[in-house]
Amino acid sequence: MKGARPLVGYGVDEYRLAVHPVLVGSGRRLFDPADVQATLDLRDCKVLDNGVLLLDYTVVSDAVTLPDFG
Repeated sequence: MKGARPLVGYGVDEYRLAVHPVLVGSGRRLFDPADVQATLDLRDCKVLDNGVLLLDYTVVSDAVTLPDFG
């Protein structure tokens, strides 16, 4: 699986992310630019002692297909 893109639009109703305070300058995206998009609502956010953020999102709308302008 490349990133989380395959999850959008397939019935996933919650995302839990751990964001580590590291700058790398380049790398792979978690969410690639997609033809399908979902609206998320931040339900919870915790900051750990080491600076890691724990983010809990729920999907508030069904995935929508974006128009192709290319």
